[in-house]
Amino acid sequence: MTDDSTNRDHSWKISRRDVNTALLSGALAAISPKIFGDAPRAGSLSPVMEGFSSSFRLVHERHWHIGDTDECMHVLGNGRALIHEVGPNIAFFRAPWISSPNLLTMSLVRPAEIRTVSSREQGTTIWHHKLYVGADSVGEIVDFLEEGQPCLRRTISSTVELTFSVHGPRLVDYSDRYHGQVSLLGQWPYGTSIFLDFLSGDPFTVQLMLPENTRFQASERETPPKQQFSRRADSASYETRFQLSPGYSEMLIAADAGIAECLNVTERVLAKPGEQSLTKTRQSWRSRLSRIRWTGTYHSKDLPVDSVIDDVGTLLLGQQSQAGGFLGEEPLPFFYLRDQYGVSRALLALNLVDEAKAILAYYHSIWSVYGRLHNAQTDGPRHWFHRAENDDVEITGYLIIQSFDYLKATGNDEFIAQIFPMLEWALVAQENQLLGNMLPFNGDETYVERILPRTHLNDGASEATLLYLAAAERLVAWAEARKIWRSETLLQHQRTLQVVKQDYTWNFATNGTLTVNNPRRRELGSLPRFRYGVCLGQYDENCLFLATTEVAEDSRYFCYSCYPKRTRQAFDSKSYFVPSVVLTSSVIDYSAVSQEVMTKTLAQALDVFTQNGRFSWPEMMLPGFEAAVVSLALLKRRDPRTSEFIQQMLALRDPTGIWTEYYRGTKPQGGRCNSWASGLNLVALLDYAASSSV
Repeated sequence: MTDDSTNRDHSWKISRRDVNTALLSGALAAISPKIFGDAPRAGSLSPVMEGFSSSFRLVHERHWHIGDTDECMHVLGNGRALIHEVGPNIAFFRAPWISSPNLLTMSLVRPAEIRTVSSREQGTTIWHHKLYVGADSVGEIVDFLEEGQPCLRRTISSTVELTFSVHGPRLVDYSDRYHGQVSLLGQWPYGTSIFLDFLSGDPFTVQLMLPENTRFQASERETPPKQQFSRRADSASYETRFQLSPGYSEMLIAADAGIAECLNVTERVLAKPGEQSLTKTRQSWRSRLSRIRWTGTYHSKDLPVDSVIDDVGTLLLGQQSQAGGFLGEEPLPFFYLRDQYGVSRALLALNLVDEAKAILAYYHSIWSVYGRLHNAQTDGPRHWFHRAENDDVEITGYLIIQSFDYLKATGNDEFIAQIFPMLEWALVAQENQLLGNMLPFNGDETYVERILPRTHLNDGASEATLLYLAAAERLVAWAEARKIWRSETLLQHQRTLQVVKQDYTWNFATNGTLTVNNPRRRELGSLPRFRYGVCLGQYDENCLFLATTEVAEDSRYFCYSCYPKRTRQAFDSKSYFVPSVVLTSSVIDYSAVSQEVMTKTLAQALDVFTQNGRFSWPEMMLPGFEAAVVSLALLKRRDPRTSEFIQQMLALRDPTGIWTEYYRGTKPQGGRCNSWASGLNLVALLDYAASSSV
């Protein structure tokens, strides 16, 4: 190692790019030789890949270059580590639990003219990044996670020197423990921010193993950029740059809590040749996906069903924690109850019943310890609750419905009996929030704030109330058949269910059409003085943002820092209309209104998407599963326009074949790698493909 390897450079600073809205097709296709020119196939560039060129197929062509503003992400995950990459760059590296701090980012920064084409091995989350300088192919990077270990293996073949920038903890030279390799070791301390005030209960250690001739330089501690809320900022980080010489090289990035544990991970991984590890990873993925079963007659409709199953299936399984829960999206390392419903529907549609059961088992394990659930939970040895306003509604309805979806698919009555106490809690929690036979909104619903103002959270919520009805009918009938409750308890639940259902049309149908909210509920009782949730002031960096808030004269809620500065605003007690919300019945297969009301509601929903007689995604912000819900509603009525909505839904996919949290027009907004939207869109596609009458 040269003397330059220890030099410090204080001037390096690479800020994370802003998310742009570029969107490309995600259709399944083998990598075109025309794109690569005369470059060898993946198997001939890397010794690790030698002999495997005919054993896999590459899908997608995600183009990237330095300065690219499209942050379309893809996933590598094995339950113990979860990595989100933007092209060849690592944007998030979480291990050995999904709910860990982001341990590091890694960017390819030189040569300046470098560009890549990223593709995924079909049926896996193994990613290949072809390297180009101008029109010339100069090599390839292959990324895969060691099976069963929180460790990324990256093989690199390049005819040019490559420079990488790593942002993370202070890395020290730990090479004297290893012969013929450079080792860099760093640790995030106990109490590092996972997100906002959610702090790690353990240290987190990360180790990089690099070729012996690697030159590296580490900078001094960087000052984190000033952000709107100081509590959002992660701990200050360091930057380390290293240069890889031309040729073949292998890089490892291992992680665990303590230093000893992390070093043990590295030693276990180094004990296996890269070729053997890659083969095992590939075989493991193929084994998991071999259990997928579904039936349909899609061949005459020219639908990319197999490719969407592959894209969404690998996304979901890649984002599953060993604890059983599924990540909703980055950058939030939590398991959201609502998101699990969309994931579970997709898993059951694919016959992945064990994974669907694992979600419910995970939540039951949390509930058994704490006696309740919230908007989102973490994995790992220390559990955090990510709370939102009115957490006892909506998500609790989804939890019950999800459980009975699983029962319908498997007949596993014994498991439902095992988790019944949790489901009973979820039912009672909803009933306790009824006012005027209406439930309020959960504060972290997808359309809250982006569409429905947070000032309306205590209005009557048509979706939350419908979810209660669907959940209560199924749970009460199941409990009655098994004589679980005393007759008085059973009768009480039945009466509550009956009156809520009787009043549903009165509460939520206006001029024969369903609405999202009913402001009248807010007028039926006084608002609680305090509630946990988002501060509606957010006047300066001292705002607590997410904390205990106090209600003001105009019914808005403020944290204690913003309360003395509060302004007064008048807001309309108006009704809102969001197609996916008023058509929820088509998702959960349960309706509380007449066919006439649903027909008129669907017609109004179609108007939102129709311009000049054809489908067009509106310029307003709508959730990424919007087209799926409309398609399901049309499919139930055998409407010929279903095909048009399905095709437009497919056109919204990003370059990796996945859907985003929101869209404005056809432009992606919000979180990438969205499990809820991708899962529900897959369900809509499979339902359509399985239909022979549309």
